[in-house]
Amino acid sequence: MCERFRITLFCILVLPVILGCASADSESPEDQAHVREPVQPAARPDENATVTAAPDPTSEETYDDVEQLVDRLNRIIADRNYGSWREQLSETYIETFSDPEVLGEFERAAVLRRSGIRLRTLSDFFHHVVVPSRQDARLEELQPDGERTVLALSEIQGRTVVLYRFIWEEQEWKVAPF
Repeated sequence: MCERFRITLFCILVLPVILGCASADSESPEDQAHVREPVQPAARPDENATVTAAPDPTSEETYDDVEQLVDRLNRIIADRNYGSWREQLSETYIETFSDPEVLGEFERAAVLRRSGIRLRTLSDFFHHVVVPSRQDARLEELQPDGERTVLALSEIQGRTVVLYRFIWEEQEWKVAPF
C-alpha cells in the first residue's frame, strides 16, 4: 500500500475525531449515523480527463460558478438525489469511492461502525457519508490547486476545511477526489 494511501486512510479515520465528533455516550442514535467526509491530501488531477484550459481560479466568475455549483450540490444532497449527485462527479471520484477497499476504510469509522452501517456501493457512500456531511455546505473561499483544480473551502467549528475539490473537465467543474 503506498504511503499516500496510508496518509489518506489515516485522515479518513482520525478526522471525525479532530472535527469534534461527540463521544459515543453523548451522541443520540440519530447523530451516530453522521460522519463528515474527510479532508484528504490533494491528489493529482484526473489523468484520463479531457484537457481543456480551465477558467482562472482567482477570478470572480470562477468563484461565482463554483458557489452556484456548491448551492446546486446542497439542494441535490438535501433531496438525497443520488442520480443528480452522481452526474456532478468526475470519473476519478466515481472510481475512487466505488473501490471496496476505500469504502471499507470509511466503514471502519467509529460513527458508522457503532451504527452498523455497511458501505458496499457509491450509493451507500452518498447516503451515509456525503448526505450527513455536506447538505448545508457553504463556500467561503476558493483556492487554486493545480492547473485545472480548485479547492472549495469553508470554516467549520473554527477550522478551515475543504468542502470539495473540483476539476475542470468537459467544459465544466466536476467534483474530484481529494
